[in-house]
Amino acid sequence: MVGGRGKAGMPVKIQTDLQGQSVILNGVVKDVSYKDSKNVSILHVQAVNPSPMMKNRILSYVYGIFKD
Repeated sequence: MVGGRGKAGMPVKIQTDLQGQSVILNGVVKDVSYKDSKNVSILHVQAVNPSPMMKNRILSYVYGIFKD
């Protein structure tokens, strides 16, 4: 969700932190649903396959491989 009007075809980068490690995912906005009353857009994103390093970080988090 973003403020204002989004546009289909825009590249997006999603960066977050999982257990102290940075995870970055890339994608493209495929569709946008604009809510006029709130002036926000809901972006429908198609992700690009993550790099092997990002994939390992995500899977390690999901399956709890390196938990204390």
